[in-house]
Amino acid sequence: VEEIKYSGTGGGHRRKMVDDHEENLAQSVAKLERCRLRYERLAKILIDVKAGINHLSDKLESVQQDNKHIAMNDDTVVDVLVSCENTLVTLLNKINHESDVDPSKLELSKSLLASFEDDEVVASRPFNQRVSLPDGLEDLRTDSR
Repeated sequence: VEEIKYSGTGGGHRRKMVDDHEENLAQSVAKLERCRLRYERLAKILIDVKAGINHLSDKLESVQQDNKHIAMNDDTVVDVLVSCENTLVTLLNKINHESDVDPSKLELSKSLLASFEDDEVVASRPFNQRVSLPDGLEDLRTDSR
């Protein structure tokens, strides 16, 4: 029975179907691997973003006007970021509305800011981490496959 099944006249057609399915399987496995790598990259970016937002929230906690701290989790990331934005806008408005700015103090602060070079700042703070942001073109290239 096995011999007749594999040696029959329809064997070529069946083999072509098997080859087509194997080719589809190989393509699906390759696509799965690309998607897995993309997922891992995006998950790492999400973790870095959440850590950055949490760090910013911790730094701004002492100057927040409403004194309410929103616990960071996956559902409240946007709320924490909005709270940080509101705090920063409030601080910026306070800075802009101060009219008793001494021009000599302004010149001194400008000269101090200009004296620091990025390399010096990085060397003086070895534990600060710079997060490189993707340019967005890579995502477009991987989505088109």
